[in-house]
Amino acid sequence: KYNPNGDSPMSTLKVDTITGKTTSGTVAMPAGMVVQTKTGTLNRLTTSSATMASLGSLSITPKFSTSLILISIQNHYFHTNLSDDYWRGALIEIKRDSTSLETDGGGFGEANIFEGNSEQAMGYSTRFIYDTPSTTNSVSYEFFGASISGRVAVDFNNTSFGAGGKIHIMEIKQ
Repeated sequence: KYNPNGDSPMSTLKVDTITGKTTSGTVAMPAGMVVQTKTGTLNRLTTSSATMASLGSLSITPKFSTSLILISIQNHYFHTNLSDDYWRGALIEIKRDSTSLETDGGGFGEANIFEGNSEQAMGYSTRFIYDTPSTTNSVSYEFFGASISGRVAVDFNNTSFGAGGKIHIMEIKQ
């Protein structure tokens, strides 16, 4: 019912299913609406290699080919000590299927420089990126980690040290 005084609505709408009027199973949604979300965890990886290794993946099937996909990841990292003065760092890469969307490769990532062999570092690395896969087919996002130069061990997502790694993927209607 319409309330001419502008107060709260006088009735409640309750539905079990909303079906598109012209296209079965599709309802027109305004731009900016969250269509769906997926969440997951990233695997533990201990590596001294500068070559990217998988931390895990998560797939999503966009409902609309024009959708924007917001990807957010959080990694916990721990750099071990090293007997000489050198950069210690955790590198991250994010790929959609085989396409690299963002990489620290060739850079420093989450890094610190230490002098001596008793320093260690621990922290969280959080990334937010947008992707426009332009498809309604399933897409897989894979997450990778590596050591800055292969000289220092990095322990990713060890739940003995922190909360581990998390993945969130959100489809946003455009």
